[in-house]
Amino acid sequence: MPTDPLSLERAADPKYWRDRAEEARALAEHMHDPLAIETMLRAAGEYERLALTAEGLRRARFAAGARFFHAGD
Repeated sequence: MPTDPLSLERAADPKYWRDRAEEARALAEHMHDPLAIETMLRAAGEYERLALTAEGLRRARFAAGARFFHAGD
C-alpha cells in the first residue's frame, strides 16, 4: 500500500481504489479470524464504492470541461 499522502488526483482515480479493494481481498484470503475476514471484505466493498464515486467525478469533470473549455486551452 502506498505510504505517500493521498493526492486529489489519486483520490479521483478509480484504478487506485480498485487496487486497494483487491489488496484487501487478498489479505482476507490469508486470514483465519472470521471477524477479521469480514472486516477486510467490508473494506474492499467500501474501496469499490469509492472507485464508483471516482468514476462519477471523472465523468462530471469531463462533461464540465467539454461544456466550458475548448481543447488546447
